[in-house]
Amino acid sequence: MNDLITIIIPTFNNQTTIHRHLQSILNQTYKNIEVLIIDSFSTDSTITISKQYAKEDKRIQIFQDTYENQIFSYIAGIKKAKGKYIFISSPLTILSLNYIEYSASQIKNYDIFSCQYKIISEAKLQKDYLLQINQPIEKINIHNNTKYLNTLYNTNYMNFESVFSLHNKLILKSIINTNYKNSNIFFFLENILQTAQSIVESNQTLIIKFDIDKHFNKICFNNNDFDKINFLEHLLLESKKKASNLTISIQLLLSEILKIRLKLFFPYIEIEEKENFIHILDSKFSSIYKFCQHKKIISSDIKKLFDEYEKLLKKEKAIKASPYLYPY
Repeated sequence: MNDLITIIIPTFNNQTTIHRHLQSILNQTYKNIEVLIIDSFSTDSTITISKQYAKEDKRIQIFQDTYENQIFSYIAGIKKAKGKYIFISSPLTILSLNYIEYSASQIKNYDIFSCQYKIISEAKLQKDYLLQINQPIEKINIHNNTKYLNTLYNTNYMNFESVFSLHNKLILKSIINTNYKNSNIFFFLENILQTAQSIVESNQTLIIKFDIDKHFNKICFNNNDFDKINFLEHLLLESKKKASNLTISIQLLLSEILKIRLKLFFPYIEIEEKENFIHILDSKFSSIYKFCQHKKIISSDIKKLFDEYEKLLKKEKAIKASPYLYPY
């Protein structure tokens, strides 16, 4: 297959990672690509770096505009795309150099290609991790959309990260609804997955994603973390209606609430309405706890999450009472 593939890269202040990301894109073994950088008026060197690459490679186009949320920037790129297939990338990732070639060879009879990715710490950014990404082999699974979405409930939290990620999927452009209005990225992807008739999935790790927790801020919190919580609450409600998969749904939601709550616990995180966010998360935790007690849903994993959350609340209370006794 040699169809044109459009790679969309939404950016905002990604100067620390955009260089390596663009290198992994432009050095792909599959050459028939166009690269659309959709920037939300970065205030750092992201655009300067991108323009340098665009001068050397005519496949790159740069667009800047003010977008209300991530979904609108994605859709803006999709509407400009000329390719038959869309890959919505992230400047926080590095692709295996044959990712596009391999995904293109697999997707030709399907609507979506998906692969695995692994997360590394930003401290390891200095190393060349391109060499450590597994080379693809003929080890694939074929799903219809229902079967693929059901894989969410068959394993663990990392399976959710893989299934509900846009940045590890090559997608047939014609199945994407460019009139979509919901700003939650997970509902946007669910809509695409439900529209797809067939999905081919590789078990190979072909993409690396950088962990940027230290850059946690209000924008990241609102656009990513709370979106995930809202979507996981949606999955929990669906599980309650079907009276199935409740334990996994609760575990997924609790894990995410605890992860964000731990971030907010760190005293040097400066976020507007921080106390309000903490109150919301604690209320959600309390509601889930009461629900589990009422339904007698207490697995060992759920109990562990409850214990960790209670331990966090107790430590936070002790710190407020005697802040100088608890150095960070």
